[in-house]
Formats: sequence, C-alpha cells, structure tokens
Amino acid sequence: VSVSLKKNDIKGLAEKIKRWVSEEKAVFIFISLKQERERLHSLLLEEGVSLEKALRFPEQFNDNSYNKKALLISGKLRHSFELSDELRVFLAEEDIFGKIIIRKRSEKKRKAFLDTLKYLQKGELVVHQEHGIGIYHGLERIDGYGDEFVAIEYKEKQKLYVPMENIGLLSRYVGAKEEDVQIDKMGGVVWKKTKAKVRKAVEKIVSFLVELYAKRSTLSGHAYSEDATPHEEFASAFEFEETDDQLAAILDITEDLEKPQPMDRLLCGDVGFGKTEVAMRAAFKVAFENRQVAVLVPTTILAYQHYQSFKERFKGFPFRIEMLNRLRTAKEQKKILDELKTGQIDILIGTHRILSKDVGFPALGLVIIDEEHRFGVAAKEKLKELRKKVDILTLTATPIPRTLQFSLLGIRDMSVIATPPKKRLPIKTYLRRFDEEVIESAIRLEMKRGGQVYFIHNNIDTIDTLATTIGQLVPEARIRTAHGRMSGETLQQMMTDFIRRQFDILVCTTIVESGIDIPTANTIIINNADRFGLSQLYQLRGRVGRYEHKAYAYLLVNNEEQLSEAAEERLVALEEMTELGAGFQLSMKDLEIRGGGNLLGMEQSGQIMEVGFEIYSKMVEDAVARMQKEDSEKEEDESIILRVGKKGSIPTEYITDDSHRLEMYKKLFTATTMKEVVTCGKEMTDRFGKLPDATRRLLRYAELRAIAIELRCRLIEKKEALLDIHLLSRSPLTGKKMEAFLNKNSKWVQLKTGQQIQMRLLPKDNVDTIVKIFRHLHAVVLK
Repeated sequence: VSVSLKKNDIKGLAEKIKRWVSEEKAVFIFISLKQERERLHSLLLEEGVSLEKALRFPEQFNDNSYNKKALLISGKLRHSFELSDELRVFLAEEDIFGKIIIRKRSEKKRKAFLDTLKYLQKGELVVHQEHGIGIYHGLERIDGYGDEFVAIEYKEKQKLYVPMENIGLLSRYVGAKEEDVQIDKMGGVVWKKTKAKVRKAVEKIVSFLVELYAKRSTLSGHAYSEDATPHEEFASAFEFEETDDQLAAILDITEDLEKPQPMDRLLCGDVGFGKTEVAMRAAFKVAFENRQVAVLVPTTILAYQHYQSFKERFKGFPFRIEMLNRLRTAKEQKKILDELKTGQIDILIGTHRILSKDVGFPALGLVIIDEEHRFGVAAKEKLKELRKKVDILTLTATPIPRTLQFSLLGIRDMSVIATPPKKRLPIKTYLRRFDEEVIESAIRLEMKRGGQVYFIHNNIDTIDTLATTIGQLVPEARIRTAHGRMSGETLQQMMTDFIRRQFDILVCTTIVESGIDIPTANTIIINNADRFGLSQLYQLRGRVGRYEHKAYAYLLVNNEEQLSEAAEERLVALEEMTELGAGFQLSMKDLEIRGGGNLLGMEQSGQIMEVGFEIYSKMVEDAVARMQKEDSEKEEDESIILRVGKKGSIPTEYITDDSHRLEMYKKLFTATTMKEVVTCGKEMTDRFGKLPDATRRLLRYAELRAIAIELRCRLIEKKEALLDIHLLSRSPLTGKKMEAFLNKNSKWVQLKTGQQIQMRLLPKDNVDTIVKIFRHLHAVVLK
C-alpha cells in the first residue's frame, strides 16, 4: 500500500510514526547520506520520536523484535509504502525531504596551494617575475601613501616597492644556496635573458611531458563503477567527521578509479590528518569489485598497526584482510600466499616482502604505498613496473624533493589534506643542547599530567646505557627499550604494552617513525637530531600530538657550534614550522636545502636555480598549456588595474607580525572568486578579532578585483561621475545577457566600443557602490 507524506513536514511525520508504533508496526526509514540521517534523527527527537540507527537493512525484517520500533537505515528507497499484512512501513528520503542532489565537484582539479611567502623572513631571497631575484626587506609604508608595500633590495642598493595588488608576482626563492645566488639588477636585461634561456629549455622538457601524458592516456586499466549504497554504508561507519580536504581527496581518487587509465596519485597530508581513512575508502571501492589491494608499508610495526586499523574499520563487511611480514611464521606465510593466489584474500598489508616473486595476486587492482621514499631501489623498480598496470596511491606527510617536483609539475596527480582535524593543537618544538636537566624536566612535565614519553636514540649499541641514565634522572619512571634487532614478537608485545600504559618511557630507535598512534604519548625527545633528515624528523615529531592534548618535541644536539650548515637549517626550520599542516612547507625547505635534484637531468636542476622553483614550475605549466592548446594565438596580458579610490590596508596594530600580514595580503590579492575573499575575511576575524575599517575597505577592494577576474575586466576606473570598464577578449560582459542588460538600463550604462563599457555614477558613490554594481553584473551574466 502506497504511503503519502508531506515533504519537509517533520511534525506530521512524527505524528504518523507515533501512530504506526502504537499500532505495533515496525517503521524503516531509508536515508542515504550520513548528515541527512543525523539531521532527521535530531529533528524527530525534538518532536518526541526516538529512532534506532542501523547501518544496514535487517535481512529478517519481519522478525517480531522490530515491532513498535522506528529504525533509521543507511540506504536508498524509490518510494514509501506499507506492507499492511506484515505490519511493516518503509519510508523513502525523497518523500520526507524532497529530492536530494549530490553535487560532485567540477572536472577542474583543485590545485594544491603552496604559499611560499608565508614563512618569508627579512633578509631572505625573493623573486619578482619582472625584475628577478632580490632581498626581502619586509613591509614598509611610504610617506604620502596609506598603503603598505613589499620592499625588495636589488643590485647597487636599488629598492623596489611592490604594491599589494601585485603580490602575485612575488615568490620566495627556492633553488640554490643563498651564497651561490646572484642578485639581479632592477629593470636590467640579465634577468630577461635568463628567463628567455630557461623558457627555451623548458620547451624541450615539455615535449617530454606531453609525450608522457599521451602514453599515460593510452594505458588501459580497470574502470570502477560509480559508488553504490554499500560504499555509503562504509563511509557512514567512519566515527569522525571528514574534513573538507579529506572529502576533496576522496572525490579525486574516486574519479581516478572510475577512469579506464591507471591512477598514479600522491596524497600529501600532515601527520594525523586522515590519509589512512582516504586510503581505506579507495581500498573498499576496489575490493567491492572483487579486485585485490596491496598495502605496502616501510616497517614491520607499521604493517601491524595498519593491519589492526583495517581489520577494525572493515568489521562487518565481507572482505578478508591479511598481513605479510616477519611477524608471521614460515607456515603462516605459506598459507597466506596460497590463499592470496586463489583470490581468497582481498587486502594484503605488508612490508617490501609483498613485492617478492613468490607473492602472486591473481586480480591486483590497487597498490597503496605509505612513504615511498623509505623503500630501496629494488622495491622502487618493481613499483615503477606496477604503475603501468594497476592503480597506485602514495601516501606521504613530507614528500621528498623529487616526488614533490613530479607532483607540482603535473607529472603525477596530487591531492593535499591541509585541514587539521577539529581540536588538534600544534606541537611545541624546542632545539636544545643535550642536557640532563632539560631531559629530566621534559619527562617529569609529561608524567605529571599522566602522559608517556618517546626517547629516540638511533644507536643500538648505546641504547641500554642511555636508558640507565634516564632511569637515574627519573627513578620513579618505568622504562623499556626497543630496536630493530629484537624479534617481531617481542617488538609487537612491547608496543602493545606501551599502548596499554604498562610503562612510561620508550627509549627506542626510529622503528616508531611511521604510524604508531598512541594518544597518551605526547612528549618526544630526539637525541642527535642533527643526524636526521628533515622529512624523518617531521615524521618522528608526528608521533605525538595526535589527539586533543598539547604535545612537546625536544631536538637535542651535542654542540650547536659544530653543526653543519645544512643540519642547522633543518633543525631551525622544524623548530619554526610548528603550525598544523606545515609538512608541505618543510618539503619546500628540504628542496631548498638539498637543491632541485636530478628530475630530468642536472641541466634542469641548474635552470631551477637560476629562476627559482616557483617561476620554473609556472613556465612548465604555461608551456604545457600552450602545447595542448588548439589555437596558437598569443594570449593577451591579463593583469587587472583598479582605480576606484583608496583600497584600504591591514593596520600593524591589528596584525602586528609582518609575516602574518603578508600571508593575509597574499590570500586576498591572489583570490579569484568572491567566496575566497569572504573566507579570508572570516579567517582574519577568527584569528585576529574584529576587522578595522581600513581592512573592511581592503576586503571590498579585493572582492571587486576577484569579480573583475571572473568577468575578464582589464581596467576599472572611476572618473568623477563616470565609471570606465575596459574588457579583455571573451569577457562575459559582451555576451547576450549583457546585451539585454544594456538595453534595459541604457539611461545609466552603455557600450562605448566592443571592449569598453561606461556607467554614470552619483557624486556620493564610492567603492561600496561600485562593488554592489559589480555583484549585480556578476549575477546577471554568470548565473
């Protein structure tokens, strides 16, 4: 019997559910989206109806135990109906809320935004696209101007003052060592010749890239079907709320898997930002279509933790998950390999052992690689071959320079998770000389609040001696040691005991570098920190601060004066970059310290050093775009000029730190949509308090600039009671909608030429009025 419901009438729905329950009927409500289920649950609760939640529709739905109950089911139903003989009522979400449309993002991929100016300090090198490499001197105000400028010093003490609306022309220099870099002469010909030379060399490299794209597009892989109800059930079982970046990454990977070409995507996300959940969604999609998944990890301990995490996350779903590493006995390994070859195992997690010749996957669909740079040459060669056949997803917190280059230059696809989970706090980091008082103080501080401590000492021969010393400093502490020479069973038991808080301090080697997730361990002390790479230090620091607790990291060195220059740079960078999501920035710092490397040859590395990594990357992107463009017309200059009055500023009293002000200016003046400007305004309010009038004016100016970009305006100029608008080619302001608008409003606006519009203004009209006019134009021609 069909059931009729009035859409969005929660009160009426509640009354009907109460009546059905009183008649001893069972009510099953099918809602596909998690957030919609939560919303309906809370709305009905307000009306006195309590719903029981169930991920799946029960197979024995006519069981008497469901009578007099209302169940909220994850799933879809076409329409509502009642089985009157069975005392069962089935309700569809469309009849309750109306049609729910799930909008996927456009095909245009969201590029990872790399703000290299964010950590720029006075005295560091900066690159201006037109004038070349100079020395950054901070933000300065010039007498007679209310605005701030970026001050750059060039050769012969020449000073360039860059207005904030041109901040998009600047980038922090990343390439060679500062002492090896020649400062340019402002307006000189050398920089132009250098750019021309590099651009010519880039054209050669781009031919290689385009050939690579063409090869990749011809490779044939497995195209997976679109997500169905089971995929939504699996997503709904995630106990946390996904961040926007997580959702974006999931969409990227979903779209990749649904294409016939093999995926090769890098997922870059800070430690603890949720990369594993994204990987599990991909694994579910692949396993759902009876194809196998291999999860490759660098260490035995990490393999065990991933194994436990996957088993827990996939509980209740019909997939077989196994682990292959040295913790397994020879007999267990043989059994796993036999079952793998017959397709009984869906997901296999393990170290490089799973790349061995005796490991056979009859239907391998996806390889998930955790921190690829930790594997040896042989493993990487095997992975190179796999990339041609199956989908590859690589997870990393700090991509090494070569990986980062490939991703930023477009050779590999990349998704970035830069949004921290809610309530996550940054890790306070200290660079200190090895000192027993520092060690004792750090340990006692952590133990006082009931926490545990990692002490990293990467020398097995002296690790027990150090543990004894720590025991003398803090006699009440329970201490154990762990290192790679221990048996797998011993290590596994050791980590289990640490998780269960059987002891307070784990003195260990770098075996805990990846993946160990212990919420009560929130202090890490790293001995001889100068002997580690930047990426490794960052991974180790990420072992703490995984939940809501304030975490501390101590980087200990024997003698600061004897540190090598590169080691000092690494340690200072880690000490300074403590904010959440800094892993990507640290990778750029690593690129700067270690150099461009040999991406396609040493010659290219030299070219990067000449112009800086960011400009070099832009040259590559532009060259690829030109080669792939069907018409070879020279693109016009698309810089925007606004002459509409005072643009406002960010007062130093409002944001006192130069680098933070520069960060906000960069966000505002590189925004290309109104939404980005509004988001930036909200961020400033959250971080620094109520906006001053000057900053409100700046936001309006930035909004006008963003609209001008969308409407392809070259110049907007206010001349007393007139507003001149000069257009770029293909501007929507020359389309049919605009033509209708001009005819309707001919008294105050007219088309002077094909590329110029003129409007009449009132004497009192200011920037606010002009922004309102452009909002209206935006709505007329683009919506």
